[in-house]
Amino acid sequence: TEDNSGVPANDLCDGAIDIVIVTDCIFQAVSTDNTGACPEAFTGGACNLDQDRIVWHSVTLPANATGLEFANITGGYVMLFTECTLAPTIQEDCFTADMQILSLTGGSTYYIATGIAGGGEGTIDFDIKTITPPANDLCADAEALSDGSATAGTNSCATAEATTGICGVDMTTGHVVYYTYDVVSTTNTDLTISLVGGTLTGASLGVWTDCGGTDYLTQNPPTTGDACAMPGDLEFECVAPGTQLVIAVASDDTEEGDFTITVTEDNTGVPAND
Repeated sequence: TEDNSGVPANDLCDGAIDIVIVTDCIFQAVSTDNTGACPEAFTGGACNLDQDRIVWHSVTLPANATGLEFANITGGYVMLFTECTLAPTIQEDCFTADMQILSLTGGSTYYIATGIAGGGEGTIDFDIKTITPPANDLCADAEALSDGSATAGTNSCATAEATTGICGVDMTTGHVVYYTYDVVSTTNTDLTISLVGGTLTGASLGVWTDCGGTDYLTQNPPTTGDACAMPGDLEFECVAPGTQLVIAVASDDTEEGDFTITVTEDNTGVPAND
């Protein structure tokens, strides 16, 4: 006599409950219960899936997504797999703390196993969001700015690709986007970088001469403003004609958001033979 009463519908990987993402880049809560579930037939990784009671969820990434982020895991642990097979490949091993998983493939479906160490039963909760970065998430894809033109931007859902530190922003969980600016003045000019926060609550600016992170600020410190305490203005004097700048807008996790960035030149009063 068989009796599967009390066994949850998502006890097996091929019965995984699909997590429908409501809004990209926004956390949504997931609650599950492994009461009555069975251990898996396979081992592997840091958790004992062949001993603990495991339940499954799946999530399909949008085409432009590059990763997933998990937060507020309570009651158990989480593992991420790339497929649903008899011996699935581990994408991210057992974790119980907040986790950002990058280098995932847009449009692909991933499988989430949850359990409680030691064979326990009960409720397991976590928050999940897709990571769909802005177009200028990588320095190689930096957005060009024009003199005096206010440009709307965001570093929400951006990754922390920076090759060098930016004012202590956490380069594991932080959010960085990139801009370029070429000085158009034919004489030395004063230059202001203005960052106005919308939903962005905290930011630091990296001002470089290339995507390798060669620092412009070391030899040319601003006369006004603090790159590590933005939003605000950074003002520079006597910036040479043709200077090329890379501007990185970086925020720690939970401080990222929408903003407006403007670069303005002013060579008023600079003599022609400067």
